[in-house]
Amino acid sequence: MKIMKSFAILFISLFFGVNAYAQISKGSKLIGGSLNFYSSDNIQGHALEKSSSNSQNFNSQVFGGYFIKDNLAIGLGAGYGLQKSSNEANNHTSVNTSNRISFMPFTRYYKMVNDNFGIFAQAQLGFIAGSSKSQQDSPGVHNLNPQSKFTTLNLTVSPGVCYFLTNKFSLEGSFGGIGYNTTNTKTSGEFNSKSTSTSNDVFFNFNFSGIGLGLVYYWGR
Repeated sequence: MKIMKSFAILFISLFFGVNAYAQISKGSKLIGGSLNFYSSDNIQGHALEKSSSNSQNFNSQVFGGYFIKDNLAIGLGAGYGLQKSSNEANNHTSVNTSNRISFMPFTRYYKMVNDNFGIFAQAQLGFIAGSSKSQQDSPGVHNLNPQSKFTTLNLTVSPGVCYFLTNKFSLEGSFGGIGYNTTNTKTSGEFNSKSTSTSNDVFFNFNFSGIGLGLVYYWGR
């Protein structure tokens, strides 16, 4: 966590304190994609009474953009995400899975530190739709819980870095972000019961689960 906080401070210092060295010209275009995978395991207890949990997150995204001014681009992205978590304790196992698709108009501003290395700040509005289900197993019991469907609207501001391998191709990394989510969830229960809930939250995510890597192609630069 301290590493990511240090990165955030360094990013802000570079973004506002370093003179721009080069530019990505107005009229340039970009197209790219990114992948993000994160897995964590946690085991507690001892041989006679042990609990364990595992979480896996996968996210992919493709996007394209157009530079309306030097170093300033607008664009649209689309993504797919899959999350799976499992918990096991006292012969009881629960598995939760969810998947989602998303569409994200964005604006991005670059600041090149030299001819090859630059940083950027991106603001995006996300429209997300998905579903989730939970399966629980205990000795003599198999229970498949009802499925939930959800829609989310969020606004996110995130930092990133880019390194141009050539004049056309760059590697880029994004590092979490800060933002706001509002989510509407509809659940169909047993005996045709239904429920609806809405949640709102503000997030500040600068940890390793928020790191994404991508390859981007530019033309007209």
